Amino acid sequence: MSEDTSTDRDDHGGEVVRTLFISGLPQDVKERELYTLFRPYDGYESSQIQLPLRSPHPVGFAVFVDQESALVARDGLNGTVFDPSNPSLKLRVELAKANSKPKRARPEEGSSPDKVDRKFRGPPAPISMPAHLRETVPMYIPAWAAAPPRQRWR
Repeated sequence: MSEDTSTDRDDHGGEVVRTLFISGLPQDVKERELYTLFRPYDGYESSQIQLPLRSPHPVGFAVFVDQESALVARDGLNGTVFDPSNPSLKLRVELAKANSKPKRARPEEGSSPDKVDRKFRGPPAPISMPAHLRETVPMYIPAWAAAPPRQRWR
């Protein structure tokens, strides 16, 4: 029996799990650290950290394009010492029970601008100006040139 990763379904019609569950993270772990840990692995898509209600220890999830990529990362990172200042704390990396699904804010809940997006998908895309505007708009305008002159009132 082989898995059909092209349709993300296994032989029994269930979804192929391509998400890793990561425990053994220090309490002060950051999203960017999890991103840096998994980004060298082919097929890495995204990661997130969650703080369980009944545990002081955060857990992580990393999503890959297919299960094979997830298993390679699991085998490479399981048992790794994440924090050199605490060598007894080792990562436990295993396939999650189900795939992570992106959380979307519902319109009726509203979204707060100060809420932290717990999913990190990598660095933002660079902003570029359309080619037809590059020659007509200066890229740098000094502050003194952009502001109108002050007028004196009598």
